[in-house]
Amino acid sequence: MDMRNALQYVNGKTFTAATMNPMFGSSMEQSTTGPEIALNDFEYSSPAVDLNTIASASRLPPKPNVILQGGVNSLWDEVARVRCNNKDMDDCTAKEVAQLYMIVPRGPKKVLCGFEKQLLVTGEQSAFEFSLTRRDLGRWNVAEQQWELQRGTYQIFVGKSVADTPLVGECTT
Repeated sequence: MDMRNALQYVNGKTFTAATMNPMFGSSMEQSTTGPEIALNDFEYSSPAVDLNTIASASRLPPKPNVILQGGVNSLWDEVARVRCNNKDMDDCTAKEVAQLYMIVPRGPKKVLCGFEKQLLVTGEQSAFEFSLTRRDLGRWNVAEQQWELQRGTYQIFVGKSVADTPLVGECTT
């Protein structure tokens, strides 16, 4: 391998785009971020996506004059909330990290937008919640020099890795 291009293999995006298996994992189904530690089986269920119609009504952020470190204050307004349940199906307690990926209209494929780690006792079901802000759903508009919400359908995926997302949902702005 030409080491000048080695940095492109640092994250899972290149592996996913080229449908390559990383050397540190035996298959894409196993993990794209490294070998799985826990062998427990977790069941994802009950996906729900709630869109805040007030926060998502404006394409550009409201109150552009209120600027904090990190950008316009309204960039951190919650635009959507994603919920799902997860159940430990095996006979030992284990931690699970649920990961939320999203495809933004006219944007890249499956961008990681959130994750949550919880300890699940055998047979226990737990709720996972993800808050999506205007910044999470937005794209930089060069002409306006602001973040803006794309109009269209946002596809939402939840699972244990980018290659294993059994829950699929969407919201339209």
